[in-house]
Amino acid sequence: LQCAGRSRDERRTVGAVTAVALASRFWGLGCPKIFHEVATLLRWPVVNGKETLWRFREGYDPHVPAGAGMMFYGKPDGKANIISAPFEPAAEVPDKEYDLWLCTGRVLEHWHSGSMTQRVEELHRAVPDAVVFMHPNDAKKRRLRQGSMAKLQTRRGEVVAEVETRGRNRPPEGLVFIPWFDASRLVNKLTLDQTDPLSKETDYKKCAVKVVKA
Repeated sequence: LQCAGRSRDERRTVGAVTAVALASRFWGLGCPKIFHEVATLLRWPVVNGKETLWRFREGYDPHVPAGAGMMFYGKPDGKANIISAPFEPAAEVPDKEYDLWLCTGRVLEHWHSGSMTQRVEELHRAVPDAVVFMHPNDAKKRRLRQGSMAKLQTRRGEVVAEVETRGRNRPPEGLVFIPWFDASRLVNKLTLDQTDPLSKETDYKKCAVKVVKA
């Protein structure tokens, strides 16, 4: 609705007040103060000002009395609650056609999808694109080498990326790794839609893949 007379949109008022309030709280706050605050934090649980360095361990956990050694005080009997789960094989494993494991993850420079870190010039310049890390022997078998362009294909999709065989990430033979921060290479198009029945977490981390020259 159009505001009547000289009245202002309430959303603008709230936004302005919030901005002023937050700005006043953070005046003079710089990196040294932030890191000092982080360095002086205490690890939970904190008992009478003493932090917990190692849970359930005498001398490191203030909840554990002297002479107890290890004590799992969360249960009446003082014993650990260990839950075993049956082994479940991977939903998809390499076969004759899709003969490699594909593992996805992150790189140091870019957090998750890179929506913020790729805006940092130094980080983007350091790692501008996602590359596929391969063992040199796997690359050689496929007539690929450092700097070659390779096509990663699964039963669900494909992406093209540059091959890296001498980088800091050196996977074992039979496994390739590619990070998923690069919006120009939709790595999750390759992955599974299988879901863990307990945690409901989607199995994005591993699947079968074949790698060919692009």
